[in-house]
Order: sequence, then structure tokens, then C-alpha cells
Amino acid sequence: MGIFDFFKKNKNIINYKDGLNEIYYNNGKGKLKERYYNKDRQKDGLYQLYYEDGKTIKEERNYRPGSTDDLGWTGNSIKIGLHKTYYKNGKIESITDHDLGPDESYKQYFEETGQIECEYNKEENFKKVYYNNGQIKTERKWDSVYPIKEYFKDGVLKSVKNLVHTDERSHEEYYENGNLYKKIIKGSLRKVIKGTNTKYFDKYQYFDKQGELINEKEEMNGQSGSFNFDEHGNKIYL
Repeated sequence: MGIFDFFKKNKNIINYKDGLNEIYYNNGKGKLKERYYNKDRQKDGLYQLYYEDGKTIKEERNYRPGSTDDLGWTGNSIKIGLHKTYYKNGKIESITDHDLGPDESYKQYFEETGQIECEYNKEENFKKVYYNNGQIKTERKWDSVYPIKEYFKDGVLKSVKNLVHTDERSHEEYYENGNLYKKIIKGSLRKVIKGTNTKYFDKYQYFDKQGELINEKEEMNGQSGSFNFDEHGNKIYL
């Protein structure tokens, strides 16, 4: 702040109970920083936050007053509708929809180019991440049984992990042509081994780019047995 700023008039407009509020940078002597209205000492309607230039909006959100008790005391203002943040170039940085559930239950993030980067919805239990061309990169749901899917940049499925709670039960990977490359099924084989309890094996399968099964193995506690297949589909043990 320069010496002449000391003599500048304080431009802040403050109405704690009702009316317009405008707050300026540099203790009221700079550019516009915030603008909002109060009703019964609470924010009501549109709230705007500006960058240091006083013109470019940095953030916008909406409020309505909270409840009032018998003594006239009011609670905190309640966020409603869309809450938006912006980059300095004016492009949207994020959007939160407070009407779809609890605070930040639905949110979208964007790159400075305007391209969506990711979104999540806590009410519907999903999250999606995007490539810069707009195609989905990964998507997942948070149910007790849920898949995690990953895609190539052209939208072709790359992999799928199926989980129960946090335990991975199966895993598939794909070639860029869409054919299956690898398949893992956890605990898929149940065997009774002499002198031991029942054991559960993981099954691994590998395929060529044409979709033909070329290798298969069973694994338990790091010990595995592998075999390939001949032209007739018969197992060749390794």
C-alpha cells in the first residue's frame, strides 16, 4: 500500500443485520473483494468473491437464512443451489450442487480450458475422472459390491476390478482392440488337500489379441502351477 492509499476513503459497506455488504481489498481502500446481502444477521441470496482486480469473479454461492429460536437468535446461513469457483481467465473451476444432498455431496472439477476433469456424487456413490478429450478415464461406485473401470483415451474399456467392500474378487484387463488380455478370479478354485483344510486358489488366464486363451495358472500363497494350451485347446503343463 502506497503513501497516498493512507488518505483514501474506506469504501466498505457493512450491514450486520439487514442489507447490502461490500468489502474491499486493502482494508476498504482497494478493489472490490466481496458482495452479499444480510437478512436477520445472516447471508441471504447471492454471495460473490472477486479476484484482486475487483472485476473477475472468483467464487459464487447462494444462501438462505437459518432458523430463529424463541429468543430471536438465528442459526448459520444455509448453502443452497450451485456453488461455483472460477479461474482467473473466467472459466469455471468447480461446481457444487447443495440441493442434491449434504454439503459437497455432488461436485465437478474443470481444467482451465473448460474441459471437465472429474466429478463425484456421494448420494449415488460414484466418481468419474476424465481425459482432456472428454472421454471417461476411470469410474467407480462405492457400494458393498462395486466395480472400478478404466478406459483407454478413445473410450475402449481398459480394465475392470470387482471389489466386495475393499477386497478384490476379480480383475480383467483388455487390449486396445477391446479383446480380453488377462482375467484373474480370486478364490475361484476350492480344493481339499490331503492333511490340510480346504484351500482356495486364485485363477489367472491370459489371452492373445484375437481373444484365444494361451496361458492359465492357479496360485495360492505365492505358489503356482502354470500351463499353456496347444492348438486343440489341451493343457500343456509347464
